Amino acid sequence: MLQIDKNGNILVNRGDTFEIPLLLKNVDDLFDTTPIAFKAKDIINLHITAPNMPWECPVIEKSITCEEDTTADKLKFTFEHKDTCKLFPETYFYEIKLQRQNEEADENPCDDYYKTLTGKRKFILM
Repeated sequence: MLQIDKNGNILVNRGDTFEIPLLLKNVDDLFDTTPIAFKAKDIINLHITAPNMPWECPVIEKSITCEEDTTADKLKFTFEHKDTCKLFPETYFYEIKLQRQNEEADENPCDDYYKTLTGKRKFILM
């Protein structure tokens, strides 16, 4: 079972296999409803954390690396049974961030550009 409410909060059963669509709109313009565009090599990171834990300490971490230029409506995070089967049923929180390589810097990942695409939202595990 997977339910996503209008605020982006997610409700799932522990141990289920499911996909979460990336329903992100252009937030720079209030009236623009087109999905966010991503470049090739962009990495979209989803971190699920326990309450009061920082982004850097996820209980589940999922990433999508864009192979080509694409839009958010074509991307999904895939969860397998093993991702949630050992977690306690409770309310967790998730955030999605974009990681884009800095093309002017050498291959140092510390020079990458990071942008938060969603604020903390609930991930309720039943």
